Amino acid sequence: MDWHRIRSQQDADELMKVFNGFRNCVLTELDYLSGAYVQPALAMYPINAKRRVRMVFQRQDKNLPAIELVFCDTSRLNLVPIRTNCTAEITGAVLAYQGGRLYWADRDDFAIDNINKDPAVNQATWIEAKRAQWRVLKDHLGAGHVYEVTK
Repeated sequence: MDWHRIRSQQDADELMKVFNGFRNCVLTELDYLSGAYVQPALAMYPINAKRRVRMVFQRQDKNLPAIELVFCDTSRLNLVPIRTNCTAEITGAVLAYQGGRLYWADRDDFAIDNINKDPAVNQATWIEAKRAQWRVLKDHLGAGHVYEVTK
């Protein structure tokens, strides 16, 4: 599958158009890779050199059932999982390229300008990163995982 880079608001708008503004979809997976690690000899590389967040979304559409959205050089990730007894369906989202940063939030009323000003911002799942890319996952429906659990 081809990757589509998001380098501008026009690129962000294209994804929103292709995936219907994330309406009526669910976030099925989220994976974070820091880039830091400890080697087998116990030497540590403690630098968060990657800060990559990968997300998979599915929806009820046979033509475009799922996408993978990857954020690189992530500076903020606010995760608010929906409670078990509530629906996890996303009814709208924000994807905005502003000030050289890319923002995604699972609410269409999310106000980027309220970050660090209004505590209500933290009631949404949202992300801020330098770069992002996405691709279609043509055959990914069901409970299977793109990112398998480590052995």
